[in-house]
Amino acid sequence: MEKKTENQAVKTALLALSSKQRQAVVLRFFEELPFAEIARAMGCRETSVRTHLKRAIRTLERALADQIHFEDREI
Repeated sequence: MEKKTENQAVKTALLALSSKQRQAVVLRFFEELPFAEIARAMGCRETSVRTHLKRAIRTLERALADQIHFEDREI
């Protein structure tokens, strides 16, 4: 039951991100694509992908702070 609640919280938090941030998160962490491929898929530079990811992670951490423990991980 706890895992189901946690999954729903993550889905809700992902939907609250901007479309660019959500796309970067999905491609990096779910599809596990390298930055160069993400940049090509999104039609932007790798530095923009990194910026989208950093902002998204900050937003997700704040939204989920009470529900999920985040490990320090390198983008």
